[in-house]
Amino acid sequence: MLRPVAPSIQHEVLTQAGDLKKLEKRTASIAEAWGAVVPEALAAKTTIERLARGVLTVRVEDAPARYELDRFMRSGGLDRLRAGAKASITRVKIVAG
Repeated sequence: MLRPVAPSIQHEVLTQAGDLKKLEKRTASIAEAWGAVVPEALAAKTTIERLARGVLTVRVEDAPARYELDRFMRSGGLDRLRAGAKASITRVKIVAG
């Protein structure tokens, strides 16, 4: 026979479940915007790692891809990404490797 869940635990679980749903929506909108904004050949060389405090961290395969993505972001790509994503993105941090 199962015992009822303590109210304090239940509240915590429901709160975290709601937070996870919000996070899922934000990350899905970022991935969708990334696919729509970044050129396909360049997007194939990237991996979105995380979004923390408005900083989107993106890993690229090598230094040439890092340079290309940096140029793309500075030439209006970041503005288009911000417009397409439902999350607040203040900047994009690009890491090679």
